[in-house]
Order: sequence, then C-alpha cells, then structure tokens
Amino acid sequence: MNHQFIVLGPPIPFTRTTTKSKFVSKQWQRYAEYKDKIVASFLDSISDANEKRCYWNNYQTYGKPILYNEDKIYVLSEAYFKDKRHGDMDNINKGALDALFINDKLVVGAFNFHYDTDNPRLEIIICDKVDDWKSTLRKVDWE
Repeated sequence: MNHQFIVLGPPIPFTRTTTKSKFVSKQWQRYAEYKDKIVASFLDSISDANEKRCYWNNYQTYGKPILYNEDKIYVLSEAYFKDKRHGDMDNINKGALDALFINDKLVVGAFNFHYDTDNPRLEIIICDKVDDWKSTLRKVDWE
C-alpha cells in the first residue's frame, strides 16, 4: 500500500474532548469535520475501485478506513500553513493518524511544516514498505 494525497485548506490539530463537549464545542466539531475531509481526500486518491470500496466499507463499519497493522506503516505528513499562527505540528499529525487508522500503534513516520499563504494544505504519504519510505524521505525538502 502506497498512497499520496492532499487535504486542501488549513490543517487543523487533534482536539481532546469529553463525550458531553462533543455536542457543544465548536472547536471539536471543526476538528471532526476536518477528520472527515482527511478520509475523503484519502479515498479520492485511490484509483482502484475494489480497493476504494474496501476502505469505504471499513470507514462505514469502523469509522476508520485503514484497519490492519500487522507490520509497520510509514507516514509522512507535511503541513503548509498560511501564516505563523497555527496548531502544533505534532497534533496536526496525530489528528491525521486518528482520522485514518483504527490502531496506530505500529504507525511510524515523520512530519514537517512549511508556509504557503496562497495554498494551505496537508500532504500525506503512506507506505507499507521500508524501502519506499526511505526513497520518499530522500525527496523531502526538510528546510
């Protein structure tokens, strides 16, 4: 499994909440909508109809599209913020993993951020093979 996709719009960080506050917190509602946007962007990036249907069924049944974690899965998240007022990159990454994986304990990876005033977004690359991951990291602009 190798997937690369872009979530358009300003990246939104993970938001902790209680069961009660889910119904009243605008911040949590905004985060929940962003998680749905991450999943939609992931599904839109898949061209194979059978693979897309499998991930969609997982999402409908379990609330997350990616279920298995028998081996490590490698994720690179790169956020592009419109200005210097933005969420903590660690929480941006946590929110993306929370949206995609039912169990992220075997997910490893890296995250980075840049500034792009005209096109804020979150770019995500998911690899299941370490060689693909290493090749991806060599191409990343870490400045």
